Amino acid sequence: MVSNDQGVGVAAAASAEQLKPFNATVSLTRLHTWFGLTAGWLLFVIFFTGSLTVFAAEITLWMQPEVSVPSHSELGATPRTLQTAEAFWADKGQSDARAMVRFPDTRNPDLRISFGGRGDIKTYAMDPLTGVQFEPRDTMGAQFFRALHYRLNIDRRSNEIGFWIVGLATAMMLAVLISGVIIHKRIFRELFVFRPRSAYPRAWLDGHTALGVFALPFLFVIGFTGLAYFYFLYMPAGVSALFDGDQAAFRQSMSQSAQGGGKREGGAMLPLSTFVEKAEAAMPRSEMASIRITPSKGGASVVEVRGSRDVGIVRDAGRVAFDGASGDIVQPLAAPLPAERLQSFVVGLHLAWFGGYAMHWLYFVLGLVGAGTMATGLVMFTVKRSARIDRASRADRLWWLAVGRINVAVIAGLALASISYLWANRVLAVGLEERAMFEIRIFFVVWVAALLHAYLRGAAMAWREQLGLAALMACSLPVLNWMTMRQWAGTYAADGDWQRFSVELVVVAMGVGAAAAAIKLGNISAAAESTFQRRNVEALT
Repeated sequence: MVSNDQGVGVAAAASAEQLKPFNATVSLTRLHTWFGLTAGWLLFVIFFTGSLTVFAAEITLWMQPEVSVPSHSELGATPRTLQTAEAFWADKGQSDARAMVRFPDTRNPDLRISFGGRGDIKTYAMDPLTGVQFEPRDTMGAQFFRALHYRLNIDRRSNEIGFWIVGLATAMMLAVLISGVIIHKRIFRELFVFRPRSAYPRAWLDGHTALGVFALPFLFVIGFTGLAYFYFLYMPAGVSALFDGDQAAFRQSMSQSAQGGGKREGGAMLPLSTFVEKAEAAMPRSEMASIRITPSKGGASVVEVRGSRDVGIVRDAGRVAFDGASGDIVQPLAAPLPAERLQSFVVGLHLAWFGGYAMHWLYFVLGLVGAGTMATGLVMFTVKRSARIDRASRADRLWWLAVGRINVAVIAGLALASISYLWANRVLAVGLEERAMFEIRIFFVVWVAALLHAYLRGAAMAWREQLGLAALMACSLPVLNWMTMRQWAGTYAADGDWQRFSVELVVVAMGVGAAAAAIKLGNISAAAESTFQRRNVEALT
């Protein structure tokens, strides 16, 4: 029986709880925790694959070992390269098909000529001087990581759901970053505070905070520019107003492909060198990167010469279009509008098309730091909750166990699937039909298997086994490369093939890091999971 005094006391306590002032820090901490958890798994995938995409050209080159890197440095539209392209064009040229000539550069040392349109393109790779053709194996290369990075490898022609999921996760990340800055008021002091020997929750919080603060400007910039990159998708009102909802017309306008105006007489196409010389005069500050040839009904083809994109943070490559028969300019070089320059600035900032290799390495490292920020936050979620397991309900304990296993599948599983993708590139038969798709299927099969393995083995053992296997496969990749192709980092260094050399060196270094993480995370998860299971035996049976 409750006395009147006790009843009054309970009512007063309840009233005081209701009148408690709003605590912004507590609310933002909850937002930071739950937005960080729900978006963190996807953000880790986005940042990890985005980091790999920084060196997409180098990874793709490694995955096509048949492409030889010439010992000479014949880059751009040099006279000898043009001579090789014209000789091939005379032999294989198709006047009724679209074509493109891509000149060699520092990251793509071969000359490539393509025929056909979307979905039906035949590409020839060759030495820019000798014209010797390479026959590279069928692979998506690092373009697969790029597709996974910004649209989750969902076919954009079927639907745009991949873009929307990535966009939502990015918007949530910006909210998490802002809330994190407010929560950690002494943010600059915390940059220099790291206590690895402290109790696990404190050590992981220090590591998570230090990584986040170190990469904070990069995380804000890369998140905002990633959203602004696809402004037409996330804010479609302007496109709908200007193009009456006609997405095809908008895409045609965005592609800026030259069609040429006025009536043009037919005739044989002039040599490619003629168009390059005229384009160099029109764009003296740009290196010529490619030539696009568009057939025209009843007239000569339109030849469009494009400059290099690596010309600064503003992606103003420049392009000039000519009549293929007369050489007259049909679409002169136009000065970009301020809005176009702003959008080019945003895209160039996101894709690091400036600063050369130094900036690429900086983006790569900061991208991995961003992935590390997501990973430490996800692990910290389970580590912190293991300390208050006594106060948790059975449903909460089951949820925390599930989160621990999903963490393993997302973090360690993605690493294991990625190195399996590289292994598949060397193990699968070169002549296998739909070979590129088999590489991708192996990636996803391994990733799904990692999730099942984590649920069957538990987080502690799964961390050790998955990261340990990933470390073993990464460190032995040069051995596999030697056994299958008679190539490895040593032969690359001897041949001056520093792109492929760097790929193998970084993979081995990441394998060493995975081995260290396997030991550390395995020990932490063993302590946390034993606590969960000890308090939750009846829930698991």
